[in-house]
Parts: sequence; C-alpha cells; structure tokens
Amino acid sequence: MSFADVLAILSGALTTIWMSAAGIAIGMPIGLGLALIRWARVPIAGPLVITYVSLLRATPLVTLVLLVFFAMPQIGVTLEPIQAGLLSLVLNTSAFNCEVWRASLLSFPKDQMEAAKSVGMGRVLRFRRIVLPHEGPNRRRRVALAATVRIYGKDFRVYSMHGETRIAMDKKVEQMNTLIQDLKRFPENMPVILVGDFNTWEGSAEGKTLKLFREAGLYTPFGSQSTFRARVLFVPIEFRLDWVWLRGVQAVTYGIDKKVSLSDHYPLWANVKVLSDKEAVRNTP
Repeated sequence: MSFADVLAILSGALTTIWMSAAGIAIGMPIGLGLALIRWARVPIAGPLVITYVSLLRATPLVTLVLLVFFAMPQIGVTLEPIQAGLLSLVLNTSAFNCEVWRASLLSFPKDQMEAAKSVGMGRVLRFRRIVLPHEGPNRRRRVALAATVRIYGKDFRVYSMHGETRIAMDKKVEQMNTLIQDLKRFPENMPVILVGDFNTWEGSAEGKTLKLFREAGLYTPFGSQSTFRARVLFVPIEFRLDWVWLRGVQAVTYGIDKKVSLSDHYPLWANVKVLSDKEAVRNTP
C-alpha cells in the first residue's frame, strides 16, 4: 500500500466522520419535530409522518442512497455524491430518531404532565418547560414546578420543589439557586411560598440551605426538626429533607405530623397570613 493510498483512506474516513456528524445533527431535530407531530396527533400530518417513518425505517441505508442518487435525476433533481449521501443520512436518521423521541414522550410521567395542566400550562408551554428540559447533565431534572396563583385578588408565587438525590450538595445548591433567580423576575413584595423535598441530608447541607434562602429574603418557621425517617440495618435514622420557605407571609400555626405514615417523609403544614409591605420588611431576616 502506497502513501497515496493511505492518504485516500484517511480522506475517506474524514468524509465519513463529518457526513455522519452532519447527518445526526440535522436528523435529530427533524426527528423531534416529526415525533411532536405524532405525539400531538395532528390531523393529516400525523398519518403522513407515520407513513414516512415506516417506509424509511424499512429501507436499508445503502438502498436509500442508491435510490436518492439515481432516482432523483429522473424527476429533474441532480445531486452530487456527497449531497445524495448526506440527504440519505438525514432521512434515515430523522426516521429512526422520530421513534426514539416519540418513545420518550410517551414514557413521560403522567402525573407531571397533569400537574402542569393543573396550573394552566398549554401544550406548547408544557413541552418547553416540562418535557424538553426533563433530563440534563448528570441526569439532573428540573428543580421545581412554579406558578403564580391569585387568591382574593392577591398574587402569590408558589413553588413545589424536589431536589435530586444522587448529586453533590454543591449541585443541589445550584438547583436551589435557580429558584432564587426565578424570584428576581417578580416584585419583591409578592408573597412567596416554597415547599418541597430538598434532599438535604449531607452534613453541610442544612447550613448551606439556610444561608442561601435567608440571603434571598426568605425564612422558614421550622427549626431543625427531622422530616424523614428510615431504617438502615434495623437502625432508625432521621434527616431534615423537607422545607417550607416563606416571604411576605407569616406562619400563624405550623407543625410536622409524625403520626402520618403514608411515606418515609413526615408531612409539613402551615397556616399563613399575608403581611403588609411594612410588616414584610420587619419580618425579613
């Protein structure tokens, strides 16, 4: 094998790599669009997508390349070899990715979708805020479900948070901070109620959590009581995992019901009243 042959092989390998990368980069978003059409059951377009995907998935890629390169000129469209190969890869990738995306959409937890519907999210907003960012780096999911609720003419910002379990505390702090950043979009005098399972079981978790939310002007009426119980090798353990944070409202009565055994988390409850602007300033930590 001559040096020229080696160069030709390397050149072909590089072409294969960039064409494959381009085919995937273009085909994946197209597949997502096709999956959304099927997921949304769009009239007329839905059956057309089903036919498109079925035909392309059943057609071997080599056959598709030959079909595109030799058949397209018959209808007046002449393609260069690279163009025909790239188009074939995009068609093939989009068809297979359509089914991958659709399977992900169909397996999405129904309770999360129902929760999004309950706060008035439309189909597009549910997809953009709930479905699309569902899983990210380090398998992190979105931090919380948030809504602006109007009660007796007063707007409240309400968050229900669930922290990730299997990530480091610093990453959990980053997740919590996204809620603080979201709050900055709203007036400072808007009452805030933030509840949820923060998964703060590490040794330094409680101090970091208190510091983060207190610096943001929120407070919790609860002390260091445990909110979670479990047994490890018959040894009972308890942690403080669940939190209630407030701003612009005062907890009149509150407590932790440790007699309820529906799960390994104790339910927290609080009765609150809205504070005037002056009272809110006085109660800010």
